[in-house]
Amino acid sequence: TNKESLNNVCNEYDMLQEIRSKHTNDTLETLFSELLEINNKLWSLEDRIRVKSKHLDFDQEYIDICESIHTTNDLRYQVKRTINKTFDSNLCEEKTYSIDN
Repeated sequence: TNKESLNNVCNEYDMLQEIRSKHTNDTLETLFSELLEINNKLWSLEDRIRVKSKHLDFDQEYIDICESIHTTNDLRYQVKRTINKTFDSNLCEEKTYSIDN
């Protein structure tokens, strides 16, 4: 519902679709399929964690879901960055984390 966020998502989607239309090949289709699979997993994990959070159910499953979200996000980052680098996109996926905590 946030207009700025929606504009950013639409912009990235449009750019990726443009790349896809110019570079139809097995590599691109494989990367897009990987990204879809990862996104579906991530969305499912996020739904599960929200339900557990809502019920204040912070058990081992909650911890496992949290860890899986982290690793799945890392995979997503790698695939998106590969897509952008492989096809000379102006987008550059960036992730930084602070381990100081």
